[in-house]
Amino acid sequence: MVTALAGRCNKRKNGIKKAGYYVTKIIVYLQGKEMDTNVVETALNTVRPYLQKDGGDVELVKISDEGDIYLRFVGSCSTCNMSDMTMSAGIEQALRNAIPAVGKIISVKD
Repeated sequence: MVTALAGRCNKRKNGIKKAGYYVTKIIVYLQGKEMDTNVVETALNTVRPYLQKDGGDVELVKISDEGDIYLRFVGSCSTCNMSDMTMSAGIEQALRNAIPAVGKIISVKD
């Protein structure tokens, strides 16, 4: 089951004022355990400095009802030949250590 909490804001993102509704937190109940975007982002923040050092990053696209996590590489990571290795050895391991009940970790390509 997925629950989304929404709010209204007038925030700035990348210098652009954004007004409207936004999702503040997505909670996925998986096998009696709670997995939300904050937990996933916290786990991703442990590997982000290494990606950003090389001019890239990773963004959370969505969390499915089954607990699968969809991620997208951005910046130089999106075209890097080593992105598959980074996904499996770095990011996937960090997420599985932080969230043992996680399902598949899927890289989304545009």
